[in-house]
Amino acid sequence: MHENLMDMNHQFLHRRLMGGIKTVLLELREGDDWIEADYTFCRTRGKQPLGEKFMIGRATQKKSSDARRDLMTIRTEYPYQTVQYWKAGSTDPELSLWNIYTPVDRQQRTNHT
Repeated sequence: MHENLMDMNHQFLHRRLMGGIKTVLLELREGDDWIEADYTFCRTRGKQPLGEKFMIGRATQKKSSDARRDLMTIRTEYPYQTVQYWKAGSTDPELSLWNIYTPVDRQQRTNHT
């Protein structure tokens, strides 16, 4: 039941809201009971949607290889998952999301999020 936010094909579900975005994995880190991934994005087609502008501000035209780029870090330490998003050059996250998946059955097929 755990939502796999690390799978950036997940963006396919949001294509109507996000438009054409290319996801680039920058780094993957892991420990004994956690995994963390850094991503950046670049628009491949279409204009920035209004919802995206509201959430993260106006996009700048840049390539994913630029030294200053947007950064999304996703960390999973079951049952916790965090997502943080920084705009290029920012020291504070624009978006910070924290989820917990609490199993309610022995097989962990049902949970409260």
